[in-house]
Amino acid sequence: MKIAFINPPWTLASPDQTYDSIGIWSSEIASRLAKSCHVIFYGKRGSGCSMPVQVVNQVEYRSIPVELDEGLKFLGLLHLLRFPGPGFPFFMSSLRYLNYCLRVAFDIRRQKCDVVHIQNFYQFAPWIRLINPNVKIILHMHSEWLNWFSRSVARRRLKCVDFVIGCSEHVTQKILVAFPELADRIYTVYNGVDIDNFSRQQRKTLNVENGSKTLLFVGRVSPEKGVHILIDAFNQIGQQDPNVDLVLVGPEAVADKRVIVLVNDDPKVQALEQLYLELQQSYDNSYLSYLKARISPDLVDRVKFVGVVERDHLPSYYHNADILVNPSFSETFGMSLVEGMASAVPVIGSRVGGMVHIIQEGTTGLFVESGDVSSLVNAVMTLLKQDRLRQDMGKAGYEQALNCYSWDKIADRLLALYQAQPLLEKVLVKQYAD
Repeated sequence: MKIAFINPPWTLASPDQTYDSIGIWSSEIASRLAKSCHVIFYGKRGSGCSMPVQVVNQVEYRSIPVELDEGLKFLGLLHLLRFPGPGFPFFMSSLRYLNYCLRVAFDIRRQKCDVVHIQNFYQFAPWIRLINPNVKIILHMHSEWLNWFSRSVARRRLKCVDFVIGCSEHVTQKILVAFPELADRIYTVYNGVDIDNFSRQQRKTLNVENGSKTLLFVGRVSPEKGVHILIDAFNQIGQQDPNVDLVLVGPEAVADKRVIVLVNDDPKVQALEQLYLELQQSYDNSYLSYLKARISPDLVDRVKFVGVVERDHLPSYYHNADILVNPSFSETFGMSLVEGMASAVPVIGSRVGGMVHIIQEGTTGLFVESGDVSSLVNAVMTLLKQDRLRQDMGKAGYEQALNCYSWDKIADRLLALYQAQPLLEKVLVKQYAD
C-alpha cells in the first residue's frame, strides 16, 4: 500500500519537526507505517534545501516550493469577488496554495498512491480527487475549520472525501452536528505520544525536604493559550509558596485573530480581541513582552521563558516538573496534557475542547474554568500541598497515556481505516453517530 500525507504548506518536508504539531503527527505515524507500507510525506521546501526528495526512516519526504503561492496575492481579489465579506477568509479558498496543491496532486498520480491523507486543508480534496479519481482520500481535522467557515462550501468539498477523522471527540462531535450525513464516515483518532521517550528518563524524586517544585507550561505562547491567566495565577501562587518556580516552554507564535478570535463562538475567546488591540497599541504586537510586564517584580527570577526546545530535549522539562498546566481558552486536543501524563506528571487543564476528554478529574489531574485565575490558583495549590496525590495522579496518567495515546496503537488504527477492515468498527468507535 502506498500512502501520501499532505501536510499544510507551512510544514517543512522533514522529520525534524519541533513545534509544528501536525508535522510531528505525520512524521511519527509515517515512520511507523513505513514498516509495512510505502509512505510519502509532502511538505514545504525549506530555504536552502538542496534535496527535493530525501528518505529518512524509510519515509520519503518530498518538498514542494511555495514561493509562487506566496507571490500570487492577486488571487485574493478573485476570492473576494466570489466570497464577499469576512466569513470565508482567503486562506480557506480553493485558490490559496493552489500551486502547492496541484504539484502534490500530480506527483501523487505519478507515484500511483493508494491512500491520500490530507491534514486540515479540506479545500485540497476536490483537486486531489479530480487528478486522482481512484485514490482513497482521508481528511484529518486538527482544527474546527469545518464548523467555523462556510458549511455549504465545506459540504461540497466533503463529497470528495472517503473518510473524515477528528483529532478528539470534541472535534468529531462538532463535525457530526454540522454534517450529520457524515455519520458513517467519520471517526475519532487521537494524537499520540512517544511513551518510551517521555518515560525513559527517571523522573526526579519529590524533594520533600526543601519543598522545591516546578510548574510547567508547554505550547505556543499565544493569547488563546491563556498564558496571561497563568502569569496572573503565578503572581498569587508565588506569594503563597516561596519554593515554586514557573517554566514556560514554547515559541512566541501569536495566532492570527482572524482564525481564532473572530470565528470562535466562545465568548471568552471572542473577548481576547481586546487583548490583541492592547498588544498592537502598547507592545508592538509582542505577547511575550506583555506577559513579562505582568509578572510581579519580586517573582521575575522565578519565571523562565525557555522558548523553542528540540523534541529530543523536551522530555527533560517534563521530568523536572511537578505539575503540568494548560490554561488554554481553545484547544482541539491538548497535546501537553498527554505528554505530561506519559511523563507521570499530574496535569491541570481548562475545561474546554478536547481537554475535557483527556483529564480524568481527580484521578490524572484537575480541571479549571478557562480564564478563571482564582480557579487555577486553587487547583495548583491543592496539588502543591499534597505530595502523595501528585504521585498517584502521575502514575494514573502514565497508565492512561500507555493505553490510549501511544503512536504504535494509533498507527495500527489508521492502517485498519486505510484498509477498511472489519476491525475498524471495534477500534474507532463512532461515538456521536446518533
